[in-house]
Amino acid sequence: MGSWDKVVIVFLLTCYTSVQADSEKDESSVNQGAECSVTECEQLRNRIEILEAAVRGIISAMASQKTGQLASVNKIMERDIALRTIVSLSSTGKDVTKNGTVRYDKEEIGQHGEEKNYTNRLRTELKCSLAHLLDINSSVERDVNTTGKVQASLVKNNALEITWTPHSTECLKVSSGLWLRIFESNEKQLVSPSAEAYLPIPYKCLKKTNSSHSIVLAKQAKGANKGKSCPSEMMISLVQCLAYTVEVIPNYQSLKGRLLSTEIVIPPADDNSTTRNESLISLVAKSDSLALKWKDNSGCAPRLTAVNLKIFPEGKLDAAIVPLSFNVPRSCFQYESEENVFSLSLSRANGCPVQLELNACRKYTLELQSKYQDRFARPSTLWDTFTAIQESYQQNTEPLNCTADQFWCGSNTKIPHDWVCDGERDCPNGQDERYCNHECNSGFRCGSQCIPINQVCDAKYDCVGGSDETGENLDFKVVYASFACNELTSHSGHLHDGAIDQQRLQWSKSIFLLSAENDHTIWLSINSFRTHQNIFLKVYDGPYSNSPLLLSHSGSTKPSSVRSSSNKLYLDVPSYSFPGFGVEIFYTTMNNTGQPFVPGCGGYIHEDGEIFFRNSFSSSVANLTDCVWFVEARESNNTIRLVRDVFSIDEIAETSAVPADHLNIDPALMIVYDGWDISGQVLYDERVIPHQARKLAVYSISHKTSVQFIMPMNTSGNKTNHWHISSIKAPKHIKMDVAAGSTGTIKSSGFEGYPRDIYNDYLWHIVTTPNSTIQLLFAHFRISQANCMQVYDGPTMRSNVLFEKTGEAAVPFVIRSSTNELLIRYISFLGDDVNQTYGFLAVYTTI
Repeated sequence: MGSWDKVVIVFLLTCYTSVQADSEKDESSVNQGAECSVTECEQLRNRIEILEAAVRGIISAMASQKTGQLASVNKIMERDIALRTIVSLSSTGKDVTKNGTVRYDKEEIGQHGEEKNYTNRLRTELKCSLAHLLDINSSVERDVNTTGKVQASLVKNNALEITWTPHSTECLKVSSGLWLRIFESNEKQLVSPSAEAYLPIPYKCLKKTNSSHSIVLAKQAKGANKGKSCPSEMMISLVQCLAYTVEVIPNYQSLKGRLLSTEIVIPPADDNSTTRNESLISLVAKSDSLALKWKDNSGCAPRLTAVNLKIFPEGKLDAAIVPLSFNVPRSCFQYESEENVFSLSLSRANGCPVQLELNACRKYTLELQSKYQDRFARPSTLWDTFTAIQESYQQNTEPLNCTADQFWCGSNTKIPHDWVCDGERDCPNGQDERYCNHECNSGFRCGSQCIPINQVCDAKYDCVGGSDETGENLDFKVVYASFACNELTSHSGHLHDGAIDQQRLQWSKSIFLLSAENDHTIWLSINSFRTHQNIFLKVYDGPYSNSPLLLSHSGSTKPSSVRSSSNKLYLDVPSYSFPGFGVEIFYTTMNNTGQPFVPGCGGYIHEDGEIFFRNSFSSSVANLTDCVWFVEARESNNTIRLVRDVFSIDEIAETSAVPADHLNIDPALMIVYDGWDISGQVLYDERVIPHQARKLAVYSISHKTSVQFIMPMNTSGNKTNHWHISSIKAPKHIKMDVAAGSTGTIKSSGFEGYPRDIYNDYLWHIVTTPNSTIQLLFAHFRISQANCMQVYDGPTMRSNVLFEKTGEAAVPFVIRSSTNELLIRYISFLGDDVNQTYGFLAVYTTI
């Protein structure tokens, strides 16, 4: 050790020993009940301050010597937290009196009520100033950090309130003020700021509570603090969207406590900016790229430095799912300053250090959090996207003329099947040694190959002979295939398998993600269907192809209606460009009732189809009480016809009445409602109709109707209640304005030479003068069981029903309105009125 090192160590030990001896002496005096006078304690304090200033001066001088004889001592000080603290405080302690913190004089001592025990006060001052270096066994509360804490917040008129809480209330009693410093957080700070950088806050200027001291400083005003004993303005102007560090050094009668700091972010002037999310302008996602454009509503757009981007599959913000996460720097996006709009494009080609890889045809949720100056971060904003694509790619353009024992390599090369997956490369392109997993536990087995399951029916041939796409050897030329996927978010709609080029044989597929509102389910009605026997329509009960498989169907038979269990359905729709092949699907969304979906028990029918109920439903599903079908006509002005499957229409036309044993085909009770609300208008209710009076046909009023089958008490047998559904074109509305006392006739289509129409719905609306009524006299009435006559006491089919009848009625009979309007509806069907004696003739008279 050098001579200078020894000198410094000796001096420091001497100072410490002197102070320690005085402290012990004072402690001994206190223990004996002795008290020092004000003058003696003042002299003791002055001595401690002189020693403190000397130690700090020497240590600061040594700290500036990075080389030479004091280099080793300097390294020791750098490792010691206590010595580093002394160095950091040395420049602020040049002249405590000049800095403005006020020492206690006799008057102040009296104010604090501690004149009798001046020595104990001095000991407390030492404890509080060195609390971060000593383990003080204080008798006061210990729920505050031993070094204290400081808090900063904006208050009214953008003033800054700073609150200091020491490690104990004991320190509040001996506090003589604070030194305060405020600076921008990202500014490069000096190791030892000058004393002038700190604003002295005297004790008398602080607002006191039982546990803390605080002060409120208004925004900076030039020269506002000059000549004031209590400062009222900040030393710098605070700029919105920036982060600031607030430093506080407690003063205990010139003994400085440990430096405390906190950080505050100045919010933008717009008070709503902290709650308003960013505004999405556009979002396009693909498997390898993402284009995002949004408007920054924070008020801090020019200071945006980065965004945190997280991507969740299927929109599941679940802690168990690890999202894709990126920190995208400012250099990756563009800024339109006039509108505060940012554009971000992530791809492999744009040079941004973010590698993005998403699944095609998949739903994702993006969580974007904006960061400003790397200090201030906004609340996250969530957006949904779907990786929609549309591509055409060339497949094998050469004829696959291989026999069952050959493998097609391409380029007019064939090899025996036995050479496939034999460990030797026989095809020029090595195609024969691809997908050679012999166990094939999770793949698709095709001969010696095992291809990934997601490559089955993907419009690309991977198996020998293309069996992953057709299930058989191909002897025709495949030219191109197309692949597209889209998300559909409307509450109802229509989709099909895409455009069909009938000039070529072409495989293609379309992916659809149907997304409904939360707490909704989705019904599918498959109106037309024909695919190759090994090309399947697949419907998944969820947002992606890893969701449960709800339907897998191929061939020429039309599958039944299906329903999702959530608000997402994922459809894989194939097509083959050959006349007569294709898939057409209608969908609609409804409120989720929470009831499980039972195939065949209820469904959605669009335009034409069949509905049914089987007794076996009740025995196969526990707690099943009913099945509901929802029917919709193709056009909004059409109506719906339901015909019971008992007789053919021709047989009914020749029958004046239907035997009861034929009508009572099933004990299940059927209720028909107009519209899709089963609490709405009832059109037909077998709960209140005798078996003999049950209808063979029911007609809706609007373009929607719902049919509810109530579970029978007796479920024996396998009876089926079967109805045919069809749409009827819009009613022919005939309005007849007649004067009081007028008389006229109304008769059905085909009656006694009246022009015959097919599939028609007639409406006669008779209106007479106010305070009059209308009388209707039926002179002839004989219609088939499948036709229907209805008379309403008013202008619409929502008015009260005066008369409803099918079949034959004894004539004459009279119907009279209660108002000056009457509506007559007659629905006829092809073949119903095969004889001119079928139909009706009525005479109306206004009264």
